[in-house]
Amino acid sequence: MAFWRAQSIQFVWFSALAGAVDADSLYRTIWGLDPETTQRNRIPSPQNPFIMTCAGEVDGYAGVVQTQPGRVDLFLAVHDTEESLMGDVELLDLKSALTHIGERILASRFAVSETIRQAVVLNLAEPVESYQAAAEAIYEMTGLNPGFPDATDLGVRIGRRLVLKSLPVHSMNRVLAFGVGGYQTLRVDGVFPHTSPTPMTDVTYLATLNVDLNTVPTGAVFDENDQRKVWIDLLQEASNVATSGSISSLSDRV
Repeated sequence: MAFWRAQSIQFVWFSALAGAVDADSLYRTIWGLDPETTQRNRIPSPQNPFIMTCAGEVDGYAGVVQTQPGRVDLFLAVHDTEESLMGDVELLDLKSALTHIGERILASRFAVSETIRQAVVLNLAEPVESYQAAAEAIYEMTGLNPGFPDATDLGVRIGRRLVLKSLPVHSMNRVLAFGVGGYQTLRVDGVFPHTSPTPMTDVTYLATLNVDLNTVPTGAVFDENDQRKVWIDLLQEASNVATSGSISSLSDRV
């Protein structure tokens, strides 16, 4: 049941030199545009660890680059629209979004010096009619059914490593976390002062899947060529998960 769409797609470089990366320059390198907003933080803290954040609209998506001590994050997410601000669920077509950002990262040949790990994270979701409908979707995709209809706090997390095709001395962690999410929106009906406003609460349920694909730490440093090879393998595996949409994506493949 491969029906997932994306809330966001995230690429991460882990490096001791990440704080020296110019997020503004990286944004332009990846998307060929100046960011619409740029924020700098001279004194990072645990509450606000980001050194620099750049964001803007790119080809109908929201593109974000963040730097902080130890890591560089690049996001592709839903660009806010009037509908999304009103509470409607806006999600990305997973394969199109993954192709969009993957092609740009590979074409840019951008690399972070002293990178020791890389990761691709997919935050996936699909709206459903009820908590039970979300639970049934998760049961179908995982094959794990408790056998009773009133389960709560549903969460299924499983991982399995895979040797990188392009760098066989390295492996990737593949962690899938299935769950049920939901959020409430407040709607006020009526036109004040002619009628009394009537507050209404709407609940939207989501079947969710977080996919975390990351290289197993070994202490080795990935140079520019190695980083490109790792991205190719991580992107291929992300595509496999997107195609399968279920726990079977961790199965052995010929």
